[in-house]
Amino acid sequence: MFLKDLDENSVDKPAVFALLISRPKTFSAPDVPHSYRQCSHFRYICGIDEPRVRILIGHSEVPQTKHQVLWDGASQNFDEVRAISGVDQVLPISEFHKYMSSVLKNGAALSVDVDALMDAVVYEPDLRSIHQMLYNGGLTHQPLNDKIDQLRWRKSKHEQDLMRETCRIGSESINALLRECCEERNESNIVGFLDHQCRRRGADRLAYPPVVAAGNNANTIHYISSNKPIRKTDCVLVDAGCDLHGYVSDITRCFPTSGRFSAVQRTLYDVLNDIQSQLLHYVQTVRPLRLNELYKHMVERMADSLSSIVFFRKDLSQKELIKECDRLCPHHVSHYLGMDVHDTPSIAKNIECPPGVIITVEPGIYIRPENTAVRNEFRGIGFRIEDDVLLTETGAEILTANCIRDPEDIELVMDS
Repeated sequence: MFLKDLDENSVDKPAVFALLISRPKTFSAPDVPHSYRQCSHFRYICGIDEPRVRILIGHSEVPQTKHQVLWDGASQNFDEVRAISGVDQVLPISEFHKYMSSVLKNGAALSVDVDALMDAVVYEPDLRSIHQMLYNGGLTHQPLNDKIDQLRWRKSKHEQDLMRETCRIGSESINALLRECCEERNESNIVGFLDHQCRRRGADRLAYPPVVAAGNNANTIHYISSNKPIRKTDCVLVDAGCDLHGYVSDITRCFPTSGRFSAVQRTLYDVLNDIQSQLLHYVQTVRPLRLNELYKHMVERMADSLSSIVFFRKDLSQKELIKECDRLCPHHVSHYLGMDVHDTPSIAKNIECPPGVIITVEPGIYIRPENTAVRNEFRGIGFRIEDDVLLTETGAEILTANCIRDPEDIELVMDS
């Protein structure tokens, strides 16, 4: 179906091929490799989790030295690659150029991620010939990523099970954090704790550099330094998830390091927690569901809720309230989730979401110290709550429902 779809977009019906390139192995120093994570599109199509592999889809074993085996481990052999990926033919990488030259005749259409191709050329120079053929007019280029995003958007039953498991591990790891880390006095200690908790429960790694932001640091949306001291009066925002067999969770929770929210912290957290409950109810009951409409619903609920606690220094019109709340939460309330944290980015957020799609629901309120529209006591606080949700035929399944969210439960667990 994937190749057929590419074929239908080819006006003159030339030979059509799709080339997928595995993510190169990269290094932080000459002999220190980065932790390897495969390109999600590549892994989705063929299941191979190794560098220096290329997949050519069309109509029609890399030798290792003893030194390489000793340091890097043995690569999968041809039979293993064929069994995992389901491909018809496996050739040594040394034959790539010869084979491509034999099948890619002038006028052929090649669907390839050009950005990934250019990145790989740095580490695998033999790919330069493909780039030259594209830009010298020998091949007709067709986009690739949008097509694979369409395939990946709705999750299969097997993928849904993997997402349930990665969300379970992520939720349990954050619950463990609430139980055991209230005495931690540096953000980096929590990062290490989360990594350990995810791995000991079976995850491959953390899904992304976690945000562990104490106090005003939480007002930097993608704060990943996570190495500053934590004061006893701070609330800490933790945005973290785990990666299990290429599928990731994405969860955010906030907690007071003292074990008890202050009166001001609790007032604001109650507002956000109530907004999250309303948004989850919206996701479960409103059809058709569109993510942009969900954002609009969040801003409206936030305007009503913040007005009820006299959050702003002066009375505002409804239009002014909406504008201020849009400033308070500058990110979208939702994104697609799956093999990547921000999954299938080419899929629009103004279209109806069908069953099988997984989304996040993540309202946030961020009050920087210089925000003079807000009463003084709320300034410097940043809160976000984030859950992962599978859309179903009958509503929605909250995959992170077991991750503690209500303030009474947070305080109870931290006191135990």
